[in-house]
Amino acid sequence: MKHPKNHLFAIKAFSETALVSQGWTVHLIDKIFDGEYFASRKSVINEAQLSKAVFFYDSCHDIKNILSQGNIGILVSTSEGFPVVILEYAKVKLAVVSSNVGHCATIIEDGQSGFLFDPNNIDNFKRQLERCAIETHLSQVMANNLHQFCRINFSENAVLSQLLTICNNKSL
Repeated sequence: MKHPKNHLFAIKAFSETALVSQGWTVHLIDKIFDGEYFASRKSVINEAQLSKAVFFYDSCHDIKNILSQGNIGILVSTSEGFPVVILEYAKVKLAVVSSNVGHCATIIEDGQSGFLFDPNNIDNFKRQLERCAIETHLSQVMANNLHQFCRINFSENAVLSQLLTICNNKSL
C-alpha cells in the first residue's frame, strides 16, 4: 500500500536532527485511521522516544488557526498534484520545506521562497529542515516571498482575473 504523505519519512528524519533536543515539535494533520499505517507511525514515534515531540491531528476545519501557530510548513509527499497545502502555508507566512514533486517547484523557488528536496533523500530533507529552523532571518524572507508570490498568482482576485481573461478570450 502506498503512503504518499510520507509521514514515516518525516518522523524518521526529524528524529535524526538536533531539532528534537532543541524543543522543536512536529504536528501532522491527516485523517487518523486505526489501521496498520497509523500503528506503524505510532510505533516509530515510540521507538524514537518522540511521544512528546510528534503529534497527530485528525482532519481539521480550522486549518488557518492551526498553521498560524507554527514556524515551518513541511510537505514530504512522494507524489503531489497541485499542492494546495503550500498555498495554505503561504497564506499564514510559514517558511516551507517541500518535496520536489508535482507542481511544487512551480510555486516554490528553491532557496528564495522555500526549500525543495528529493523525497527519497532523507539527508537532504534533514539539512533543509535544520537550515530553515536555524536561519530564522532567511526563513522569514522566504516565507514573505512565498506569501507575495501566492497572493499575486493564486489569491481569489488573481484567479478570478485569470478566469475572466480566459472567458473573454473564448467569447471573441
